[in-house]
Formats: sequence, structure tokens, C-alpha cells
Amino acid sequence: MRRDELERRRIATIEVSLPLYGWGVIDTAAEKSGVGVTTAQALLVDPIGANRVSTPAGPAMRPVYGITLTVGPNLDSPPDPMDLDVIEVDIEGAAMLIGRDVLGLGELVWHGTRREFELRLPRSGQPNC
Repeated sequence: MRRDELERRRIATIEVSLPLYGWGVIDTAAEKSGVGVTTAQALLVDPIGANRVSTPAGPAMRPVYGITLTVGPNLDSPPDPMDLDVIEVDIEGAAMLIGRDVLGLGELVWHGTRREFELRLPRSGQPNC
């Protein structure tokens, strides 16, 4: 749920979900980020629209949700929260799929010999991520 929607619900005393923590899968082929079906249900958010997507089974219409994403919330200095429109996706073992809409905001570096990656996203007050 986006921050503005949280505030609107707080003022209207409408139930909101607690922050949801989970794993994300990086998908450099995905143009937009996605949220798992069970994650979307747990967030208590209503779709804000629908989007046509390509799936292995062919094209399909999927709900779109407005959320606020914080990557690495347990870090001493996590990246800035991002307001995103995410597509509902079928994903197992993760809460969300991180696509190029998020990756394009920062730098993704793969250290092949160590089999590690770094994802640097914008942080307030710090130049260039």
C-alpha cells in the first residue's frame, strides 16, 4: 500500500495491513516489478487497474497494485522507499519480483567469480546511489 493510501485509511479509520517483509527475486527480463498473489492478499490492497502481460501460457490480464517498496529495511541506511505500480505475478518462494522499473533507478553489479551481486539504489542525501 502506498504511503498516501495509508494516510487516507488512517484518517478514515479503515483497517490497514502491517508492513510485510519478504524475499524478492531479481528479474532483469521483467519490465515492471510484480507482487505475488498471496502477498497482494496479505497487504489488504485493492487493485488500481489491470495490465496485459506475457506469461509462459500466453498473454493474460493481471491486476495492478499501488505499493510502497523498501529494499533492505534492516540495513543501517536502507534505500529510499519507492512508490510503485506492480503487477500480480505467479511466483513461488518470494513475495515479489524486482523488475527493471526498480533496477533502472540504481546499479546492479554481478561479481561472477564470487557468485555475488550488489544492488545500489538511491538513498537520500547520498550522491549517485
